[in-house]
Amino acid sequence: MAKLLTPIIALVTVGAVLSCRDDGMVIAERLSPGPAAGEMQPEELPAIDEWEVEKSAIQQMLETNCGACHGRSSTRPPHTLTGMPVRDGDPPIADINDIDALVETGLIIPGWPEASRLLFLMVTQDMPPSSSGMPPVREPELRMLEKFIVRLDPPTRAEVEQILGRHCGSCHEPDGESPLPINAITEIDVLVAAGLIVPGDRDRSSLYTLVLDGLMPPSSAAVPEVSARDLARLGGYIDLLRWPEGRN
Repeated sequence: MAKLLTPIIALVTVGAVLSCRDDGMVIAERLSPGPAAGEMQPEELPAIDEWEVEKSAIQQMLETNCGACHGRSSTRPPHTLTGMPVRDGDPPIADINDIDALVETGLIIPGWPEASRLLFLMVTQDMPPSSSGMPPVREPELRMLEKFIVRLDPPTRAEVEQILGRHCGSCHEPDGESPLPINAITEIDVLVAAGLIVPGDRDRSSLYTLVLDGLMPPSSAAVPEVSARDLARLGGYIDLLRWPEGRN
């Protein structure tokens, strides 16, 4: 089974810190002092909507790489992302920042980046086309888009446990057919502790790579073949998984 893209994403949130000093102005003497930063209660701290930050970063990336032809300010008439006539009667994409439109037209499949044509066109460097004069989309941006697509419909722990139980449980459970080192395949915490899952990085998670390379489950096992969607959901779950509290 071929691997479309190995994901790794680093999002950077930039904040501004304002400082002031007492310059002797009279008005400052009449204002009651506010709480120092260290004295602020959690509910008083400005909330950061991580989803909106990530969505804005994706929209900026799409605008930078595709906006010249697919943006609201494009000088070209609206057309499809493939540069061909309107696909199957669907309306053309004139605003690359409209995430909902990208989902509605099937260019993004929430939770399944491997099946999302928008990502595929960028990975294969069909978009932006070489004729546009734009450079290919950089790998960090591709991986950022990949993780964003996963977050649109994130895999749940229960879903992943079912996938592992269905494809691996006949051998890797306490009552499995053969005595093997891993006998708690549906225990995510055990898999993390054993190093088979590296939170946030499917490429370093042997649980995922063994399935990706077709080594697990073995062909001799009487279990169904792991579908492309199941593999994608497993990889997406690992990518979004975080280390336990206190672990760097």
